[in-house]
Order: sequence, then structure tokens, then C-alpha cells
Amino acid sequence: MAGIMPPLVRLGLEASVVAGVYKKLGNSPWKRKLLMFAGTLLLVWVLMLQLDTTSVELPEFTDPPIAYDHLSDEKTEPYLVWGKPPVKGADKRAARRWPDVRSCLMRSERKVENPDLRKMDWGKMRRDEDIEVCLFRIAASLRSPEAMRDWFVSQGMQYVEVTELKELPNVRPEDMWAVAAINRFSTGKTYRASPIPWRYWIMFISLGEDFGAVFSKDGDVSETDYFDNNIL
Repeated sequence: MAGIMPPLVRLGLEASVVAGVYKKLGNSPWKRKLLMFAGTLLLVWVLMLQLDTTSVELPEFTDPPIAYDHLSDEKTEPYLVWGKPPVKGADKRAARRWPDVRSCLMRSERKVENPDLRKMDWGKMRRDEDIEVCLFRIAASLRSPEAMRDWFVSQGMQYVEVTELKELPNVRPEDMWAVAAINRFSTGKTYRASPIPWRYWIMFISLGEDFGAVFSKDGDVSETDYFDNNIL
């Protein structure tokens, strides 16, 4: 079956598998109880996955899309961590998972000629690295700290600021510009990167989420960041 399996079909398949194995176990009560317990956990997990993917809502966009310089990808602008190629496995996997800016967008925008970069698919962001890579793809496409500021504002961030970072020996070879954004007092429902079902088992309370992107004077992106300041 192509694409994402509908939730009811997925649940039906899971139930069929559990029922088939249950029947083959014969008259062993403890095996059947163990299977029923495992099957129940599996079905609950699938339900939570579906709930998670439908919980994310983008702001309603009424203004024209933000103009971009080009549509960035891994070939034109390889993903960087503090100006260098990623070293950690999680960063490398995220860069492969999101190879271009289109892959970070809602399905409706992925194949159109001029996609709206504001329509990032937050519901697919499962890890911090996912968010950081997609922020990098968007920032590299916009190629401007001012445009990135407008992008953060379009996402409903309550605090957005562009700051000039002066050149520092052995730290920054040139003046750079940092765009910082904060989503204050988040419930963790929209942008959280915690493992999917655990947010339903444990009540995570977030004091806010920090986002950032660093640009050179020529518009090159050297770093993107995401921090989730949860207290539980």
C-alpha cells in the first residue's frame, strides 16, 4: 500500500495479526494472556501515533508567502553544525531524512512550483535534530536574517530578535547575525520532539522552546538550534 497507511486499516491489520497468533497458541492460558497484553499495548501505541500526527495545527496564513532566494537542498548547502559537517550519528541521519527544504513542508507544498515555506510539517518533527535540520533548510532557502525573523513570526513565536554577533578571534572569523525565537509556555503539543507516546503517559510541562539560526554577512547559514525547556 503506497503512502501512509490509514489508521483504521493499520488497526485492522494489527488486530488480524494478534488474532491469528492467539489462535495458533492453542490452549495455553499464560501464553494467551501474555499475547493479549502485548497486543493491547501495540494497539494503544498505534492509536497514540495517530493522535500525535493529528494534534499539530499551523497558524492560519493570510499574508502572502515569504519570498525565498532559492530552494535549498543537501547538494547545494550541506547541513552544518557550527559551520562544520555533522559528526554525531543523529545529525547525519536527520540530514539524510530531510534532504531538501521541500521534504520539510506539508504534503500540499512538496511538489508545487513555488512552495510556501511557512508550511513546515511540524507533525513529522520527532527529534531535536529533525527540527534543526529543517530550520537549516528553510534558513538556507531564505538566505536572510530578516526573512528568517519573518518566518519565525509567521509560526506564532512570541519573541523574535535579530542580533549582530561581532567578529571574535578563534571563534567567529567575521561578523554574523543570529536570529533567536522563543515559543513561551508551550504545552509541548505543537513543536515537541519527545518520543511520541510518552507525552501522553507523562505530563510534560514546557517553560518554552528556543529556536535559532546564524547567518554570515553573505547569507550563508552556519548553525541552527532547538532547545525544549521542559521541567518534567
